[in-house]
Order: sequence, then structure tokens, then C-alpha cells
Amino acid sequence: MKNIVFNTAILFFIVTLSTAQSNLNYPLEIENDCLLQQDEHHYIETSQLKTGDTLWSEDFGNGFPSGWTIQDASGICPWVWSDDGSWGYFNTNNGSSASTAIASTTAANGFLICDIDSANNVNYGQPSGSNYQYLETYFTTNSIDLTGHPAVVLEFQQFFRYNNGVDMNVLVSTNNVTWTTFTVQGNSSNNTASQNPETVKINISAVAGNQPNVYIKIGWSARVYYWMIDDMKILEADDNDLIVNTNYFETLGLPYYQIPISQLADINFSAIVTNNGANDQINSNLEIEVNGTSIGSSDSTTILTGDSDSLFLAQSYTPPSTTGQYVLNWVASSDSIDDNPSDNIKASEIEITDYVYARDNNIKDGNKFNSGDPYEIGNLFDIINTSFVDGVDFVVDDASEVGAIVYGVIYSIDAASGDFIFEMNTDDYNLTSNDINNEVTITLPFFSPVQLTGGKTYLIMVGAYGDGGSTNDLVVRTAGTSEPQTSFKYDGADLTWYYTTSTPMVRMNFEPVFSIEDHNINNLNFTLKQNTPNPFNNETLIEFHLNERSNCKFEICNISGEIIYEENLGMQNKGANELTISKSSLSSGIYFYSIVVDNKSISKKMIIQ
Repeated sequence: MKNIVFNTAILFFIVTLSTAQSNLNYPLEIENDCLLQQDEHHYIETSQLKTGDTLWSEDFGNGFPSGWTIQDASGICPWVWSDDGSWGYFNTNNGSSASTAIASTTAANGFLICDIDSANNVNYGQPSGSNYQYLETYFTTNSIDLTGHPAVVLEFQQFFRYNNGVDMNVLVSTNNVTWTTFTVQGNSSNNTASQNPETVKINISAVAGNQPNVYIKIGWSARVYYWMIDDMKILEADDNDLIVNTNYFETLGLPYYQIPISQLADINFSAIVTNNGANDQINSNLEIEVNGTSIGSSDSTTILTGDSDSLFLAQSYTPPSTTGQYVLNWVASSDSIDDNPSDNIKASEIEITDYVYARDNNIKDGNKFNSGDPYEIGNLFDIINTSFVDGVDFVVDDASEVGAIVYGVIYSIDAASGDFIFEMNTDDYNLTSNDINNEVTITLPFFSPVQLTGGKTYLIMVGAYGDGGSTNDLVVRTAGTSEPQTSFKYDGADLTWYYTTSTPMVRMNFEPVFSIEDHNINNLNFTLKQNTPNPFNNETLIEFHLNERSNCKFEICNISGEIIYEENLGMQNKGANELTISKSSLSSGIYFYSIVVDNKSISKKMIIQ
């Protein structure tokens, strides 16, 4: 469902929820042939093991395993056996009860958890941004005998949420001293929970194959949130097992999931393909399908057992200028018949639209942006062809507050400094119960269409003024993952830019809609233009138009809504009028200026540098 709205006023702020910080121009933010059961760990007695059979397993049914060790550098956050989810402050109920636990195969008999959010909150309290510490914590298995098994795969189930782009490490050793490291966070985005559960498979043959003493060590150094692990196994590797680990597509470096016809461009495809089998995979290649039809393949290569390779489609692909859904498949194959063909393919979906340009994948995830302070949140967009953008689309979350005042804004990028330059905002809009309860897509039209230059990149955002109390004034949904420094928030409290790797559901809209300026003219007897220049550091010109001679008043408010300056302009003539405002005693920051006629007003945002 989509609402098109027309409204009144403006601003320039942004969100909270995580990420790294930076300067303005560079914003912040995975035995032998006759083994017997040993302790509570499960070895499989096998004289005729087949590929894919289990050599060793641990389901944590007897608690934390005897003989395993814990390395907890901080002393406050060891890995523990549990049957609860996280008790951390950010588990949606401020740690008053446990959150969702891992839904692993044997979750009912317990699992291991590292609950860093809980440890930090208990020891350091809030706010996490200034008090939380990085806590280094690992566990290590006892020795596992893999003699006679040259090709082996480590498998386990996990459920996690993390932040700050940390590595989630799995280390393998044959002497408990020298370690080979694998990471298992994949391309997960900050603040977003993983699948529950997520199955991890790592070919560890190069380190552990045919070794009498193998140790597995798992852990991280993180500030938040949690990591749960269950149902660990070491398997006899299948003979042939290619896996499409991570699939990518991009236009000018970014993926777009909704593309308007006016912005169609070449799409490039690639994937990371891993050989989890015992045999080298000869003539491995990646084929791309669109709606079931092949559009080409990568060059062929040999992927050695345990190795990964990045495979690229040899040519780019331009979608047809026909609106509709397009299913994209990444398919890996080699000269061998794969023992597990189900993981040889990954899929995504894009849509060619008339007007909507979207970076998010339209699959709502568990993340969202909100703040009690003023904020803005949004995404960078590459403009292929010069066009006029007419509005900002965003998806509102049902945790938002009825009556919250929101607005849209667009920025260009200074070619020399990389700074974001304000271009235009929309009028204000008050969220309704229908908007919130149905989590609709809301369109905020600009005062007039904004011309975008082909070959340039723009930042489009939705913002809220904040109410100084509740954190649910405006809550914006997220969907998918962004590359660092491509999705941003601006915090109106500390006047700082941040970047986020969770993609906000904030989009460009090229649909010509009934402009707010026309709306104002038809419903009011006056209009108000954006001050120029804006931002300014000395003085600025404000123009307004009266449909008839009227008594006018001019006001300036701070971001708290307090009137800090007002002037009775008296009777002003029909037609164009103007006044010049000096910085005077106003300090740098964000303000709102208004023209009041017959107890009706129009407001806009101005910025003093």
C-alpha cells in the first residue's frame, strides 16, 4: 500500500541504531578408521565410512563439555552452556527476560552462548556507546583424532547478532598453538540477526585432514550482541561439493533492487564459490540466469579442495525496459556431478519500475532506525541519466507514533570535499494510524521536482524532528545490506554523520505528483520559497508570494520549536515579496522560519554554518 502525502515545514537530522563513526566527508561507522565414543563427545565407530558421514559430533546435551577450555580475556563474559537466549539490554525488553534462543536441531538440550550485550550492560550499564567494552572470549575443544580422513568438513549451527563489523572467528590447529583462521559472519549487516539457525560448513582438510590431534577454537572480540552455537560435527567430505557462498550484482558498484526505466544501466554479476568437496573441481564456472534463461557464464577455472574463488560473469547485462519482476540465479558447476546440488545455486530478485529507485531488497529484516532526538536516515543513489526526482519514498514501522512529524530531503555531494550539500526538502507530514498500523510506503513530494545530473551520486533521506523523549517518534524499516559508506544517518543531537550497513527502506521516486507548491497555492493565499543561500554564514534572502495584499508576520524557531525571533511585517503587497535575514546573534545550527498570514503559516528549514 502506498500513500502520497502533501504537508508543511522542514529540517535536517538523522538516526541511532549502531555503526562506525567518521568525519563529515567520510562518515563513521564461519579419527581413525575405528573411533570409539570418548567422554561426552561423540565419535562414530566406522570401518567403512562413506562421504558425508559424521566422524565426530557434540550437541551439548551434557552441558559444557568436559576437557574443553575457555579463554575469557575480560573475565566477565565466558562462553557458557544455556537453554536461554540473550539477557542483554538490547534484546527488545531491556534484559528483563531472555530473548529468542537458537532454533537448532537439538536446542532443547542446550547450546553454547556468548552473551556480550548482557555482560557489558551488567558491568558497565548505559549508554552503550560510551560505556560498552570490546570483550575477547573464546572456547577450545579437546583433541580430535582425524587420522585416516584426509578430506574433512566442520559443520555447526549458529544464531547471532553483532555490530561494529567484527570478525566471528573459527580457528583450527594441530598443536593448540598455531592456528588457521576462518570467519563465519559472511556478509551479514550490523545490528541484524542471522538466520535462525544458520548452518555453517567449512572445509578444514588443508589443516585437519589425516591429523591425529585437531583442535577447534571459536570466538570473537565484540561489544554487542550475542552468538549461539549448537550441533557441532566433523564430517567426511563429499567427493564433489561446490557451494555458492555469496552472490553479488551491481551497477556502478551498488546493487539496486528496484530500477526505474529512466535509470537502466549495465548490471555486473559475480559470486564467491567454495569447494567443500574432497576432489579438486575442474572447469568450475558460474552461470547467470534471468527468469530461467542463461545470459552468460564466467571463465572456467580449477578450484582446489577447501579453496574459494571469485567468479565473474564475462559480460555485463542490461535489463529490458519492460516493467516487472526479474528472478536472478547464480549457478555454480564443474566437470564433476555434485553430491549436494541444492547449495550450487543462489537467487535474488529485482524489479524494473516506472518510477521507484530502491537500494533495499524489500524483504523487511529485524532491524529498524529510530531515535528520540532529531535524525535523518537514507541511501546514496547513482544517477545514470539526467532526470527530475519528484519525491522520497520510505517504509514506516508499526512502532512509530501517530502524529510524528516527518519530512524528506535530498543532498548532492561536493566533488572536492565529499561533503553532503543540501539541495531541497519536502514539506512536513504527520504520520497517521493507518500509515503505522499497515506499515505503508509513504511518498513525500519535494516542493518542486529536483533535477539530477547523470553521472553524479545523490543522498536521499527521510527525517524526523524527535520529541526529546520517546525513541519511537519515527521508526524506519530496513531490508538487506549496504556496503560501508553508502547508507547514512545524521544525528541531530550531536550533529554527526554516521554510516550504516543495514539498508534503510528509503527510496527515490521519479513519479510526477501533485507538487506541494501547487497544493499550497490552491489552499492558501501565499507561498514561501527556500532561503538562498542555504546553509549561510552571514545573511540569506527569503522570498514569499502573496495572492492578495495581506498582513504578515515573520518567525524563526529553534529545533525545540521555541520562537526565538519574530517580526510583524505589517501589510505586504500582492505578488512577490522578500526580506533579508542576518545571522546576527544566532549561533550555528538548524532553524525554522515561517511566514504567518491570517493565522496560517508555512515553514521551512534554514542552516547557519
